[in-house]
Amino acid sequence: VFQDSQGRTLDYYGELRNGRANGRGLYACREGQKFMPRYTGEFRDDQMHGYGVKTWHAGEYAGNKYEGCFYEDKKHGKGRYTWNNGDVYEGLWVHGARCGRGTF
Repeated sequence: VFQDSQGRTLDYYGELRNGRANGRGLYACREGQKFMPRYTGEFRDDQMHGYGVKTWHAGEYAGNKYEGCFYEDKKHGKGRYTWNNGDVYEGLWVHGARCGRGTF
């Protein structure tokens, strides 16, 4: 159990090094947390870092999904974001924002 950079309480299952999430793992927000994201993938120093899949299960983002690369907790590199209305963006991300080449 730890708190993310937004102050949410998370349950973490996976590899640890020096008491921190490092390597492959899964985190999920506890019941009642706003948006309730779930992430399965690679971690470095308690942050999403490397390849992973993040899905949202509550609130306005329920049903959205991102699959691709992360860097220090942000979408970064090649990835695919699917919105709950069926729209899809596949392409490059930089520090959490769509950037450069991609298709919508």
